[in-house]
Amino acid sequence: MSWNYRVIQTDEGYSVYEVYYDEDQNVYMWSSDPVLNFFCDSPEAIIYEWDERIREAFNKQVLNMADLEKKVARKADDSAH
Repeated sequence: MSWNYRVIQTDEGYSVYEVYYDEDQNVYMWSSDPVLNFFCDSPEAIIYEWDERIREAFNKQVLNMADLEKKVARKADDSAH
């Protein structure tokens, strides 16, 4: 399993979420709330970490929440059969 931050479009707008991938690098889960903060060793480290992670998120394709929900539901249905 791996994860990263991704920009996701919702009905409320765009925000950054934690997105989790299965062994085939398919999205299978994301944080229920947008990422707003995290802990670092110093205020300077927060700025550096946030900048690096945000740049990574914005270098990837924007995901759509409705599409993700459908895709994950289909995958769950397929694995139940």
